[in-house]
Amino acid sequence: MVPASKMWRGAAVNEPTTRRSHSRWVLLLAVSVAAVRPLLSLPIETLVKSADAIVIGSVQTRLESASGVSFELTVETVISGDLPSLVRIDHKWGSAGPDGAPETVNVGLRGLWFLKRDSASGPWDVLRARAIGQNLFSGLVYPLPGTAAISSLAGSTGASELSESILLALIQSAAATSGQQSPGFVLDALGASDSPNIRSALRGLLGASSGRAKGVGMTALLVRSDDSAVAALSSEWPSLADAPESVEVVQALRSYFRSVTPQAIGSLVQLAQLSSMPAGVQQAAVWALRSIHTQETLPFLASLLDSSDSSLKLAGAIGIAAFANGCPMQSPSNMASMAFLSCPGSRFSNADTKRNFLFNGSTPEEEAAKEAYWKSWWQSNQAALLR
Repeated sequence: MVPASKMWRGAAVNEPTTRRSHSRWVLLLAVSVAAVRPLLSLPIETLVKSADAIVIGSVQTRLESASGVSFELTVETVISGDLPSLVRIDHKWGSAGPDGAPETVNVGLRGLWFLKRDSASGPWDVLRARAIGQNLFSGLVYPLPGTAAISSLAGSTGASELSESILLALIQSAAATSGQQSPGFVLDALGASDSPNIRSALRGLLGASSGRAKGVGMTALLVRSDDSAVAALSSEWPSLADAPESVEVVQALRSYFRSVTPQAIGSLVQLAQLSSMPAGVQQAAVWALRSIHTQETLPFLASLLDSSDSSLKLAGAIGIAAFANGCPMQSPSNMASMAFLSCPGSRFSNADTKRNFLFNGSTPEEEAAKEAYWKSWWQSNQAALLR
């Protein structure tokens, strides 16, 4: 095992891992976690239930204004509903944008559209499909870069089955993206959806030639606490490190990955100790380990108490303190509500453990005293905990 005092040394960073540099990473991730797309997307099943028609089609030109967008949609494939091959759409934005003259945009876009109309003979409108901006045309459609996945949508019955078929088609389409094309629409579409078929398709993205598609697959799997994803991250990182989606991979590892299996804990420890991994990935693995609050994480957390790095030492103490006081596993939802600080206690908790509970924001003097307490606590309890 690599000594905790040597963790992150030799990592791909240009500065030493100090409290300042660690805090900058933590602040960046803590602020940006609110923008992680898996939590902000519009569920596909909701769209399927709301739409009167679902089609694959293309738009070659559109007229955008402060109040809305108008275009003709050429229908290629009707997934559900009944409508002609050419549909006129006049869509009003949810709120008016900046004043300005209407602008014609001659940029083709092919994708999956969810259409709605108020009556059987009324005009068609398009439902907003993606939570990427109130007045963005790209928020109205899921792009389909290729045609290989289209056949997988045929024959689906019922909202749940059709929703999964659509998700599988979008995941397969992500693998066909190339160059600067963003496959991030998959994260928008997935939301919290999960199934064996979806997991299998996402694992398939890890073999994509595009680092961007690979990053999307890795992010989605880590959000779902998939053990195979965290086990593969160290070997897959070089091929996705330069992709914009690598930031979301780190966010997902830090804030969402919470598997408690021995295999997952071992993979996290390996990531935290690998000097070949960038500091951000290592720090995210440490954050995950300190947030899980299970007995299996304690040996690693205890090793951090001997670190010369004050940020590592604090992380170890926080994780052990949370375990001893019976705190719930930390997640984005209970962090937002602060419920992660509601600790009902455990068989190890007493007045001393509660008095020495600590978290980010304590003074250096408080941290040092409490870190010493948790080091002593571990020495007294490790025999019983490791049996």
